Amino acid sequence: MLDPIADKLLVGILIAALARDGSLSALDMIPAVAILFREFFIPGLREFLGNAAVVLPVSKLAKWKTTVQLVALAIVLVEPIVPGTGLVSDIALWAAGILTLWTGWQYLAASWPHLSGDTK
Repeated sequence: MLDPIADKLLVGILIAALARDGSLSALDMIPAVAILFREFFIPGLREFLGNAAVVLPVSKLAKWKTTVQLVALAIVLVEPIVPGTGLVSDIALWAAGILTLWTGWQYLAASWPHLSGDTK
């Protein structure tokens, strides 16, 4: 039960710390904010739908999303230490952001009939 919460806390705290110390550029903040939004929106959506006995199962792509997020943040962390990883960290962070938005959209689309009341 706590594992998904731990992932979200780790990602959220890491993004906040990296933003605070200047490791994330203004452009990097776009995928970072998308990641943070999705990490809090989807659990809230699950909680809301749970009251209506609707289950949104975790997809394989969402598991990959978490992996890509953590790898991207690890690369951002080592960027000051390992020369030449700036472009790699940017690409990894944007890939994580795109995967995050994609999986968020999938969950929203799957839950939309229950949110709109159109569950015929």
